[in-house]
Amino acid sequence: MKLLAKKPLLVAGDVIAEGELFTVTEQRGRELVLLGYARPAESETVEVDSQNDSVTKPSQRIRGKKAVDDADS
Repeated sequence: MKLLAKKPLLVAGDVIAEGELFTVTEQRGRELVLLGYARPAESETVEVDSQNDSVTKPSQRIRGKKAVDDADS
């Protein structure tokens, strides 16, 4: 997942400056977005559900515990 740092971060032993683009795993990226340390890069669109602190991509809906693409409906 590509992100832009909102604050200086330490990622994989490297210091990421504010406003710098970096890549992390999907899970770590969602966590950093929820914590407010980073935001998705322009090509990545993520929606944060503040009611239960979950993150989903717009092309996915949550049905039970499994994310399902809209095309599978």
